[in-house]
Amino acid sequence: MNFVKPLTTACVLFVGSAITAAAHTVSYGYIAGANPGEVDFWFGSYHTGAIPFESQLSLSGVDGTVYGPSIFNFDTTSSTLPTGLTLDDNYFCADTYASCGTNVSSWMGVTATGLNAGEYVFELQNTSSTTAFWFIWDDSIGAQFTLSSGDIGGGGTNPSVVPLPASMPLLLAGLGGFALFRRKRLKA
Repeated sequence: MNFVKPLTTACVLFVGSAITAAAHTVSYGYIAGANPGEVDFWFGSYHTGAIPFESQLSLSGVDGTVYGPSIFNFDTTSSTLPTGLTLDDNYFCADTYASCGTNVSSWMGVTATGLNAGEYVFELQNTSSTTAFWFIWDDSIGAQFTLSSGDIGGGGTNPSVVPLPASMPLLLAGLGGFALFRRKRLKA
């Protein structure tokens, strides 16, 4: 009988730790911000009730995109799907959470600034105050993703810059015209 109490205590601690370690951030998405270079990031949870501000967003550029890492504190919540999020377009579910499209009740958001089109990775940074409400469901939340200029408010932080591939035809036409002019002049 002496082993029953320690065994019961161990079972209670195991079940209790499994419950507190459960993760409930099951979705994420992004929307072009109101100003150039801004993107609003949203994370969804299936919990209901008062939505706490927990965790932080860490955002870094990868594969040639120079950015950060920058840390942003969440400052916006919503109990309805934020306007502009479209499932499988700019709103994604954790790979192992099947009912994301219909069973997300709370969102926590933040606006990241200084962005241009490119490749990024983000991470939901758990802090000492992060509860099960916002722990990440699985590793698919935080995957690498691409932001096009249309995903970023104003097209990016410097939308007036013409990308090199768009200017190449103009350069080639100018050089061709100059060569033709020079050839005609040399014949004369």
